[in-house]
Amino acid sequence: MNSSSFKFAIFLVVVLLATPASAQFELMWGENNPAGMNNIHGVTVNPENGDIFIVHYGDRNIRHFDDEMEHIETFNLGIGEVRGLGFDTRENRLIVANGGSFAIVDLEGEVLRTIRGAGGGINSMSYDPEEELYIVGYWNRQVAFYNGEGEQVDDFNVNVNITGICYYPINRSIFIMDTNDPVLEYSMDGEQIGTPLEGDQINGNGQDLGYDSMQRILYATGQMAWLGAFEDNYGPLPEPEFDPEGFEVAIGLGLDDEATLTIANVGEEESVLRFRLEDVGDDPDWLAIDPTTGEVAEGDDPEEITLSISTDELEPNIYNRTIVAHTNNPEFNEVEIPFELTVIAGYGELLGTVTDAATGQPVEGAVVSIPRFDFERVTDEEGN
Repeated sequence: MNSSSFKFAIFLVVVLLATPASAQFELMWGENNPAGMNNIHGVTVNPENGDIFIVHYGDRNIRHFDDEMEHIETFNLGIGEVRGLGFDTRENRLIVANGGSFAIVDLEGEVLRTIRGAGGGINSMSYDPEEELYIVGYWNRQVAFYNGEGEQVDDFNVNVNITGICYYPINRSIFIMDTNDPVLEYSMDGEQIGTPLEGDQINGNGQDLGYDSMQRILYATGQMAWLGAFEDNYGPLPEPEFDPEGFEVAIGLGLDDEATLTIANVGEEESVLRFRLEDVGDDPDWLAIDPTTGEVAEGDDPEEITLSISTDELEPNIYNRTIVAHTNNPEFNEVEIPFELTVIAGYGELLGTVTDAATGQPVEGAVVSIPRFDFERVTDEEGN
């Protein structure tokens, strides 16, 4: 081997050693002055159809685009300053940062309500559909969580000023942006995890983040009129498997019973499936679920869920409830598992004749009981 080829081989080794072990978000495209906007801030996306919403900070409005970046309409909300954006994936609504408060806006541009923050400087918004919480990013380095009633339920501090924030469902974590510094990832309780983007690839004074959970695309804006899209190869994706996919159970009136639902993770290697279960239907609620939350790592045994059924408040009839499974795989964010219960009145009614084995004659006054069904009868003169 000559000296030049020897040097080249060493260079290759160095590059391979420096390559990250796991894939990161990769810039798909960046666009300057998208749709002629020259001072932009917030960005979010509707994962159902890929529509993108961008705040034109100077004009204090929100521009609505389709997934091909064709302008659809402009929302002039009339609420003053408009900063960062988030998207409520359960109700399909925009969440708009407004300095000291944030507004809930429908997809027609109507302001439905405004929630006052604990202080000024609300720069960016996101939403956790698993816990149904609004995620607020304050400029003063604080992340806060608000419930649907507008009450702050938790918060933590970070070591950067927050210009952009978004929820990342696959890891159940939060991405935080501070202008041109690298994007940071934090756990939901405030532990810094890492940097999902390799270095700083966001141009023009980074302002906000938005995540398309169906297409797995991260969007970022720069104040100096830049919009970028990053392909997500970052977190291993779990995939739930439910067994069975539905229930049909028949129980005698006044009895209780149990059924088992198993939840497996058949997703990508090293993925972790997180789930939350609820049951919905008309009162009375005859179904109990235990546990209602949990997680399953890829390769682990399925989680067994006990479903307890009680007929105490029911009459003979057919009843239906639905188990709704929320998971951290965006495609399986809400999985419905139907449960049909038939309450039977005929249990406890026996037909037959009690006879004497020696004579073959009917026996009057014999006591017939079945403890499981709380059943007891005395035969008549014909042994019935």
